[in-house]
Amino acid sequence: MQRDARALAQRTPLPSVGFERRVVNAALQPSAAAAAERRQPWRVGPLAAAALAVVAVAAFFRPVGGPTSAANEADAAMLANAVGTVSRGLVETVIPTAGEFAAHNPLQREFDAIYSDARSVVDFLALNFLPNSPAGMTPPITRSL
Repeated sequence: MQRDARALAQRTPLPSVGFERRVVNAALQPSAAAAAERRQPWRVGPLAAAALAVVAVAAFFRPVGGPTSAANEADAAMLANAVGTVSRGLVETVIPTAGEFAAHNPLQREFDAIYSDARSVVDFLALNFLPNSPAGMTPPITRSL
């Protein structure tokens, strides 16, 4: 491997004087193509002209007479009626079903049972270990099933 490296080093010519300076100058100076790209303002002109043409065509072909106020009022009344119908349907069908499901949810019943058990444990500990609780008082034990 060392012999191959020596052979390669002998065959490769040394860089000429000022090579590093030329590389740095080439990297720092912009290329001619990049400079030509920046000096072409004519590309903005066609884009602005196209935008202006679109605005002019839209303004020229816009209908002169719009819908009458009576048609607008009729459309608004129809829209309000449709929204009211959908809202009533939602209130009458979806909300009671969701409320019934939440009331009979087995997970909610389990949470209630856990809360009741935890409350009983805390009352028991308070009765037996806190000094200012009355000695004859027993905690209420309730369990919801």
